[in-house]
Amino acid sequence: ITLAEDQVEFRKLAATLADAQFTIDGALKDILSARRGLALTATGEIGTRIARWAVEKGGAQPVIAVRRPLAVPELTLFSNLEDAVRINARVEPDGGPAITADLHLAPEKVLLNGLTLRDRHSEARLSFEKRGRRVRSTFTGRLELRSLENLLAAPLKRSGWLSGDLRVLVPDRGWMDARIGGRLEGGDLSLPMPRRNPLLVEAFALNGAGEGGGVEIEAARLRWGETAVGLDGWLTPGQETPRFDLSVEAAYVDLEALLAELQVSNRPMPSAPPPEAPMPGESERDEPGRDDRRSRPQGVLTLAIDHLEYGHYDLLPLNAKVAFDGERTRVDLTETTLCNLDLPGSLTWDRNRLSLNVKPATATSDVGQLLSCLTQRPIEMDGQLYFLADLSADGRWETAPSRLRGPLSITATEGRIYRESTLTKVLALVN
Repeated sequence: ITLAEDQVEFRKLAATLADAQFTIDGALKDILSARRGLALTATGEIGTRIARWAVEKGGAQPVIAVRRPLAVPELTLFSNLEDAVRINARVEPDGGPAITADLHLAPEKVLLNGLTLRDRHSEARLSFEKRGRRVRSTFTGRLELRSLENLLAAPLKRSGWLSGDLRVLVPDRGWMDARIGGRLEGGDLSLPMPRRNPLLVEAFALNGAGEGGGVEIEAARLRWGETAVGLDGWLTPGQETPRFDLSVEAAYVDLEALLAELQVSNRPMPSAPPPEAPMPGESERDEPGRDDRRSRPQGVLTLAIDHLEYGHYDLLPLNAKVAFDGERTRVDLTETTLCNLDLPGSLTWDRNRLSLNVKPATATSDVGQLLSCLTQRPIEMDGQLYFLADLSADGRWETAPSRLRGPLSITATEGRIYRESTLTKVLALVN
């Protein structure tokens, strides 16, 4: 250690903290002036104890675990000893990959100028900048999850990957007004969900529209529980009016099982962090979520499902368009069949009102099988049924179903009623 008028220099200073060991060269300069600062370089090793402590303090414990020491062949640090720090480091976990990072910390600013990861499977670069509420981030290259296996808390269940050149800008207004540019594709990913099963992303590709704000989704293949779907289209986030036009295709959907997946588990969910205090010069009404305007999505969801099962009922197929326009939703059934009964029609609702029009029809059907399917009980009848109706209802949610009106034509021929007490009583009354 060398002392001078306004600085302290040190060379080959051995420093130990828990199981972290470093050899440090550096200087504390201009210690008597307002321009004082610290500059140092170091090499060493971060042990598992101090690494686990840092992971726990950073809140990454459920995802990241350090099981072996981390070699640090290069580290430089610059600080004004008040509110600004810059750290440039290279870290090499035992077994790889090599990681380099250039981090700047200052009041109201976090800048990760470049986080790179390299091994024989991956070569990727991530940057991140946060100024106040504004966030800018980029990802370039290819990342395979097996490159991170030495740093993950749980063993990999899928060998997922990401590749592309993606840019994301989140303005002060929040994530709902984010702008995305470039392209990102990937596959074989497992995303944890706050329910029972993870969301499996078998393949996807995203194309960002940049300043236009939209995102195009190309032929994404997703699986959640027993439900596998294909998804493509576009969406444009927005604080007040998010817009979208998406198509969903599936060979088979068990709606009852899917709804069970959507139920919140009994495990307590972590509480949301408190909102950030407004920046100087900002009023509370400028904060996202402070105004009374609700998000009013607008868009179309096109469904093409070969087989939709719900309990004992099967829709073969279900082709429909669901249009969202603020608080109003409209469903147009373009092609769907229930119990060999065609069910074209439409359904429209908002918070207060329900309107529907359905035109069930069948040219010919076994009357016993049709009624047994609809009522889910044995019907001892046979013969051919010709059915045509045009039914409509409109009113408040609690009264609309009881107002179902319209012409109904039923013709049953070439059959017998062997035993059906309700229908027998109706025919006896008519006769």
